[in-house]
Amino acid sequence: MSLLVSAGTAQFVALPMLQAGAPAWLLVVTTYIVNLRHYLMAASLAPYFAHLSRGRLAVLAHGISDESYALTMARYAGTRAHPAYFAGSAAATFVAWYTGEHRHSAIRCAPCRRRSRTRTERPYRGG
Repeated sequence: MSLLVSAGTAQFVALPMLQAGAPAWLLVVTTYIVNLRHYLMAASLAPYFAHLSRGRLAVLAHGISDESYALTMARYAGTRAHPAYFAGSAAATFVAWYTGEHRHSAIRCAPCRRRSRTRTERPYRGG
């Protein structure tokens, strides 16, 4: 799920709903409501990015997360605002999120490899 949804809060809300068999429309509406805070974050960043084109704003909008927002607002409080700082912090959190998910998946698969080895008495070859 982390490869498709990079909003941790939405995952915490969605997983129990999926396990309970909630309909898809309810899942979509609930995660939308939970993530309405992104509109507030974008609104508070808007004065800093007012000079950018709509295309650049659309690209930057994909980087709004709790982490990148907090880093950016702390930085902009003490120094001149520059969109590149936000883009860099968003990219750093994006890379950290997906790298962490990849490493977690590799760790999670380790017990599977051990089980395979004990059952068949031959080393796991992958695949």
